[in-house]
Amino acid sequence: MFSVAVYVSNPDGVYSGGRYHGLMVTEALAKVGCHTYYVTNRLPVFWNDFEAFPNHNEINCLFGWEDANKKLPNKLDYVFIVPGTSDKSFYDHAINSAKKRNAKIVLINFETENWFNQYAPKKKASEQWSDWKKVASAASIILSITDEGGKYAKEYYTEVPASISFATCYPPINTKAADDVIGVERKKQILLLARFSGDTHKGGSIVDKLIDENLRGYKLAILVGTGVVPDKEKADIENECAKFGVEIEWYFKLSETEKFKLYKESEVLLFPSYFEGYGYPPIEARYCGCKVVAFDLPVLRETCGDDIFLAKHGDFPDFKLKLEQAISSKAGVSGYRLQELAPLTSTAKNLEALLLSFKEVDPDYSCYERAYPSRVQNRDESTLLTQCAIGVKIVRKLFKRNKGTVTYFPKFQENKSFSNHYYRAAWYLPEIKGIVSKVNMYLTSNCAAKPELPAAMADSAGQKTHIKILRGKFNYLKDLLFSDVIMLTNGEEVSNFWVRLIRSSGIPVVNVDTNDVKAKEYGDYPGAIWRFLIDNDHRKSVIDNSYNNLSELTSKIKARNVRYAAVFGTGPSLDNAYDYSFDNTFTVVCNSTVQNDQLMDHINPLVVAAGDAVSHFGVSQYAAQFREDLVRVLKSRDIYYFGTATFGYLLQLHYPDLAQKFILIEQKTDGPNFDLLATFSAPKLDSTMNIHMLPLAATFADDIFILGCDGKAPKKDNEDFWAHSKAAQYHDLVDTGHICHPTFDIHRQQSTYSRHLDSVRSTLEQGEQEFHKRYTSLRKSYIPAFSERNLDESWYKDNFESNEHSYKISDVASKLGSIKDQDVEDSLGLEIKLSISSIGMEKNTFKTKGWLLVPFKNPRVHFEFDNGIEFYLPKRTKRPDVTNKHAEYTEQDAGIDFSVELETIPSLVRISVLSGLDVKHQKDFKLTRDKV
Repeated sequence: MFSVAVYVSNPDGVYSGGRYHGLMVTEALAKVGCHTYYVTNRLPVFWNDFEAFPNHNEINCLFGWEDANKKLPNKLDYVFIVPGTSDKSFYDHAINSAKKRNAKIVLINFETENWFNQYAPKKKASEQWSDWKKVASAASIILSITDEGGKYAKEYYTEVPASISFATCYPPINTKAADDVIGVERKKQILLLARFSGDTHKGGSIVDKLIDENLRGYKLAILVGTGVVPDKEKADIENECAKFGVEIEWYFKLSETEKFKLYKESEVLLFPSYFEGYGYPPIEARYCGCKVVAFDLPVLRETCGDDIFLAKHGDFPDFKLKLEQAISSKAGVSGYRLQELAPLTSTAKNLEALLLSFKEVDPDYSCYERAYPSRVQNRDESTLLTQCAIGVKIVRKLFKRNKGTVTYFPKFQENKSFSNHYYRAAWYLPEIKGIVSKVNMYLTSNCAAKPELPAAMADSAGQKTHIKILRGKFNYLKDLLFSDVIMLTNGEEVSNFWVRLIRSSGIPVVNVDTNDVKAKEYGDYPGAIWRFLIDNDHRKSVIDNSYNNLSELTSKIKARNVRYAAVFGTGPSLDNAYDYSFDNTFTVVCNSTVQNDQLMDHINPLVVAAGDAVSHFGVSQYAAQFREDLVRVLKSRDIYYFGTATFGYLLQLHYPDLAQKFILIEQKTDGPNFDLLATFSAPKLDSTMNIHMLPLAATFADDIFILGCDGKAPKKDNEDFWAHSKAAQYHDLVDTGHICHPTFDIHRQQSTYSRHLDSVRSTLEQGEQEFHKRYTSLRKSYIPAFSERNLDESWYKDNFESNEHSYKISDVASKLGSIKDQDVEDSLGLEIKLSISSIGMEKNTFKTKGWLLVPFKNPRVHFEFDNGIEFYLPKRTKRPDVTNKHAEYTEQDAGIDFSVELETIPSLVRISVLSGLDVKHQKDFKLTRDKV
């Protein structure tokens, strides 16, 4: 089938009929098997309401016009452009993206200047349609959503290719959401849809004039499309309702299901719009059996016929008369054209036929290229940029700079933005000697120098004297060019000459615009220090120290005589933890479980893992509460924090006294990792379960139990991303994370959950097949890979006495039986062969070489020195001379080549070969200084 991109710009948090239609077209294209790309700046507010459509999850979402241009396939058949935004770059990017891929452009046309201004009480200027005309000049198809709209389109779009085709395709309604609303009784209720600010043609100004004696005893439900209701208009409407005994209720930003419930509860829909390009509400209402009163518009006659009560256009008394007739009429709706207009399948078939009919037609951009000649970048400016960048690099080398300087760009023009980033800088960029020395925040003359803590944000940092609030021009330019990092707070400035010069000079520019969907401020802010403000040697020392902490943890695990591991999510089934005892078990908890001391006492974990950029390292009140509890736990318990170094190092900088309790790891492994001691690198997967917890559990045990990893319940309230145990979530603070990091949830909806499911499955299957692990979910889970391995109630009844309410993990493991293929010794009776060819100290560096062959999989080599230092061999090397000679062994990497710098000189080292934590072979070696 065809490859199609749909370009649409969505407003922030606002409903729009044009945007709604754009998503409907996208769903229809996906339904007929098109490879469909939804290119946008953000997901619309109603995105989740479309999840029930059959091909919703097959839509590929791409965010940001420039980024999408890089990610779209090299060949597209069609590019649909949904107009209606003031962002002129949107149109240029969409057209150029189509031209680059030789795609036919389809302009979605839902109104034109000549049509709108004929009916609307307030005319719109021609300029508002200038970009629509630009798209039309490059289009192959102008696709109107009604025949009435197509008639005006043919008159309006004259500067178009000679081969242009004008077509019509009616959009569907969300029948899935409507059909899900069942068992609703019709009430004595009138529903009114209107807008009260901005769009005067939507009829909000006449609502108070419609309320009279005919409505006495009725409830008036007012669904506000977008915007707010001005206080005066709201008061006028409520006063009229009180005068005539009419109950009133206001509704804002309802979900699709809630909207259709209102339709099914109401007797009549009032739709006092002066102009409609299509008019979804009358069709939706009739689908739900609700009568409709509207002004007489030809487009409504086309879609609804005589199935609605039509008042003379703009005639208030006639509208009230038609309302009286609708209330008194015993007849229901006839359903005129509903089977043709309502279903998604109708739109999908029409679009499929349209695209097929144009399959052999080539796009024609000649009209567009004549009217809008391309703008080529000025070569002189490019040359100037290169020369200036060379000069900046020379000056930076010649003059001494303050290491660790961060400067914000552009200057802050108003206090809201300044305050927003001031408190972020205080947390994300703390003053640390040799790392962050100064943060420059320059203000314009209009911006007050007094920051105010934004709502939902926590003031998590202490002193802020290193944050300099400044004004001026020359010093600003100097600070920009002599900084180590530039924080860009306005994503639209990415093409600014100064930004390009700074980047060309080798200075990192980090886009931390909190409202730019192309940016990921929630991840780039907490990672700025690790990525840009410390060098490789510093990073290596942090990782080396973390590995030492992991070695200490290993000793503690050995002391517990561990035979099993258990990892705990924060889902509702975590409440069942009290049903089990975890003796001889290495336990790992995560995230906000740290708040619950009773639960922590019972599980007695040695590790808490956490890695969410927003919930754990962000600036919200939620994140601050989590960190407060985490620090309390780390100080009061024998427990370690395990997380990704990119973000976790920020925590370590804020709490340096806890450095020996931090195990920070870099994500460098492409697939799952089952032995962190051998390869100290975390998987590049999704969620702390896959990145941290399962690799850690597999490192120390073969029998791994899971609890609290419930996933998304299909029909239950999945607050935030999925449901949480009330014992392990800051429920009242969840929204503070979304408020402080508004683009996070937009990005998270891009198939994050499906990637998480895939990551879990690949980890479990590889662990079982290649490393002889066993994974058991102790309770029901909606994550398929866990649900296939869960113990249900019948299993417990069959294996334990009915009065038992506490299960030992060792007993559960025993009932499950032995793990398959876990015989360690080879059936041929092969022995462990350890050969050390050289070993000793060279100054402060321990060095050894040799080889190892074993009759079991995944051996570990452990070095224990008599000065108390311990290390595991990170990995073995290839020794074909050894493996070829001893072909009876299946080893591929047999070589040992290891060196490590030690602070104190040992005289003895014990080398142990282990399977899991079981020692299979040991040998002691005396060490001679300066002789290997």
